Amino acid sequence: MLMRLRALAIAVLFVLTTQTCAFAAAPAAPATINTPVKDKWALVVGISQFANSSLNLKYAAKDAQDFRDFLVNKCNFAPDHIKLLQNEQATKDRILDILGDSWLPRVSLPDDLVVIFISSHGSPSDLDVAGVNYVVAHDTNPDKLFTTGIPIQHLASTIKSRVHSNRVLVILDACHSGGAGESKGLVRTSNVDASAIAQGTGHMVICSSAKSEASWESKKYPNGVFTHTLIEALQAKGPGTKLTDAFGVLKTGVQQQVAAERGVMQTPVLEMSKWKGDDLLLAVKPSEPRKPLVEIEEPKPVARAASASTSQPVQTAPAPASLQTPPAVQVAALPPTAAGVRIPDVSGAWIGSNGVNYVYWQTGRTIGFDMNGVSLRGVISEDGKSQTSQWTGASVGSGTASIDADANGKAIKMTSTEGTVLIRPEAVAMANSLIQQAQKGMATSVPNVQGLWLGANGVKYQIWQSGHNFGWKLPRFNEVGIGIINPDCSSGTCSWTGPYANSCTFAFELDGSGRAIRMRTNTGATMTRCD
Repeated sequence: MLMRLRALAIAVLFVLTTQTCAFAAAPAAPATINTPVKDKWALVVGISQFANSSLNLKYAAKDAQDFRDFLVNKCNFAPDHIKLLQNEQATKDRILDILGDSWLPRVSLPDDLVVIFISSHGSPSDLDVAGVNYVVAHDTNPDKLFTTGIPIQHLASTIKSRVHSNRVLVILDACHSGGAGESKGLVRTSNVDASAIAQGTGHMVICSSAKSEASWESKKYPNGVFTHTLIEALQAKGPGTKLTDAFGVLKTGVQQQVAAERGVMQTPVLEMSKWKGDDLLLAVKPSEPRKPLVEIEEPKPVARAASASTSQPVQTAPAPASLQTPPAVQVAALPPTAAGVRIPDVSGAWIGSNGVNYVYWQTGRTIGFDMNGVSLRGVISEDGKSQTSQWTGASVGSGTASIDADANGKAIKMTSTEGTVLIRPEAVAMANSLIQQAQKGMATSVPNVQGLWLGANGVKYQIWQSGHNFGWKLPRFNEVGIGIINPDCSSGTCSWTGPYANSCTFAFELDGSGRAIRMRTNTGATMTRCD
């Protein structure tokens, strides 16, 4: 059975344990150890959809997209200084071309910082007749690793000999489990050891789990636990977060989350024994940024439908960008809408729980957006209750989302099958307004839920209330929640945005004065009043 390996990290270790300088770089002279970072470059690879569909993963491509956006929005990487390869774009030839031929060797210089992020399968040495480890690309055939995979020896030697920078950070997120059927990847007998990857001065490596462990995708949010926690940890102390400080937050966060969700251990590994000089600040501003003199033709991704178990969230897209003029859209071939059915209006601005803002256009039942290299096209269902979309460009995938509309037919919420939620900006404004009205009187027949509550997740919520409406804000999680108490005054529904976007129904437990003291959700979770 194919099981997603972290062998990418450990495989490199195997290679470098037997071949002394696979990642070695020439020792830096003491006088240049702490020179400023002149410019910054990154290669980011994430593969969820493989030519061999039995290898498909759930969130690897989205992890790569999210990490790329993080580098641009928070870490002072110029958008044209990052090459993002996802799914069909991440073939063996394309990865090696950008890493060792047409791009990185032609743009990076010794005083630059280079970041290489890879989220995919890796193969263990026992799957190859010669005992070689491989990185699995989109077009890799697991039965023909020698001819279709990327040998770890090749990857290691390429970074050493062809990437000119004295500062290289390699992040390997492999050996994933937790997708369809709960375990994914290539079966292994051992994992990659990070200490063998960082063989040269100025190389640092972070692996998503230890040699004997798997790396897991989350049950609570649409990302791998490692990448999601890594992005949070790298912001733990703001722009001045040092990598070693971030790693402490990362290690604890991953261990806690995986233990809570799976009952097993996942322990990220940092290897920096070969690093010389001050600790790395990933968000440092480049001292001498320059325009790349090399332009390479971007591959045209092949749009292909993905099953619900392997698709990215419908709203996945790069950082916000102004809406471009959409091309003419032909809708005459669409089936007619049933009599009496109102097609919801989804056009206009939206705020995504993934931190991205969107502006949709609409022509009849056809919808879409064009922003920052991504083109999405979708069709609203005949009953007006859902939409199905495909997107191409810098991000490739497909998915479906439910649509909630108000009494006037304006769509106010879209929820993808993967959990990403889009709400109108005016809904957030309404929540802020209601917070200011929280002290106003409430109908005596409505349970009093206003106050401080403790969730089953250990998080405290300060809930406001105005009549049958209530909600909360958690700025540290970028979360806004809005709920409504049902007319029976004993139950209700609520939904929230942010990294853990979701919705639920609940029932109240009241004291003698009509004050809610406990809320039990349909998922079995309990919130308890603590004020």
